Amino acid sequence: MSPLPAWFRRRGRQDPLTPPGAPGPTMKTLAQVEPRVAITNVPYTITQPGSYYLTTNFATAGSGVIIQANRVTVDLMGFSLTGDEDEIGYGVWVSGQPEAPRREVVIRSGSITGFSSGIYFEYVQNGRVEDLAISENVNQGVLLYGAYGGPCSGNSVVGCAMSGNGYYGVYLDGSQSGGRCEANTIVYGPIMTASGVLSTTNGAAGLSPWANFSR
Repeated sequence: MSPLPAWFRRRGRQDPLTPPGAPGPTMKTLAQVEPRVAITNVPYTITQPGSYYLTTNFATAGSGVIIQANRVTVDLMGFSLTGDEDEIGYGVWVSGQPEAPRREVVIRSGSITGFSSGIYFEYVQNGRVEDLAISENVNQGVLLYGAYGGPCSGNSVVGCAMSGNGYYGVYLDGSQSGGRCEANTIVYGPIMTASGVLSTTNGAAGLSPWANFSR
């Protein structure tokens, strides 16, 4: 009997059955699937930078979302925050101090109604409010506050619809600079002129100066 050919002998060999090491992870963590943080109840206080999002419509007494950190984005995901029409409480309250302003906070994409003010930027720099319906709040739709020499600058209100708020669509209280208010529809707001604050393509002017505006 002739010996088996070399190519057959090589094919017949089996590779080692022992794996070279433990298999690596194949499942993604929840943080990898959805790196944002879900807001599942209100009131909700944010103390760390990051991206957050609403999971449903919420109604609350007092404030809805309180932000005490820099570099935060809150996406309402088309859902609503509804207050109890009291003089106390804000839909989204970005809480800064004159000596420690909040920076780079973005609120977007949903509706806010029934609060003292829909959004309250208290000593905030380079913040942004966009694509929101802000209506039927007791006082203002958006309150930008920088009184007593504290900073409130570089903030933008873009692409929002504001109606039926008790006093103003967008209210600037204190010293403001570098602001932008563009492509909004503001109903029942008073007319104003402010130096260095862009206000264009609005259904009606809805900014009210309280103190000083400058570029």
